[in-house]
Amino acid sequence: MKKLSLALFVLVVVFGATWAIGHIPPKMITLSQSFDTSAMPIEVFVGENGQFLAPYQSPVEYDLTAVTTFSSSDETVLKVTENGAWQALKSGTVMIVLGFELTKESYRKYRGTVFAIQENARIVTVRVVERIK
Repeated sequence: MKKLSLALFVLVVVFGATWAIGHIPPKMITLSQSFDTSAMPIEVFVGENGQFLAPYQSPVEYDLTAVTTFSSSDETVLKVTENGAWQALKSGTVMIVLGFELTKESYRKYRGTVFAIQENARIVTVRVVERIK
């Protein structure tokens, strides 16, 4: 009887441990917007074009890579592509909205991890002005 009880106990422990290991909840990483906008102009001239640079800054404890995305609040004033190429068309003030998308490499590196993205946009105001002749 003791051997049977011991065998049942061992089975319960083994199956319980196996179930628990197979049902570990995924790790969650919370990310918020963090961009290096120091190289972004806040004023440009009508007729100019360029490339916005504002790399996403990954939290120090994780080795994540992300692509920064850009959009303009008024494409008739400052036209911008998703990757940051811009063209100043006429005078005005626009808000450039920065967002980010994690790369496939980051998802592979942290397979099984849930990414909770909070405040994944940042706004930079840019003035477009006429060049004084």
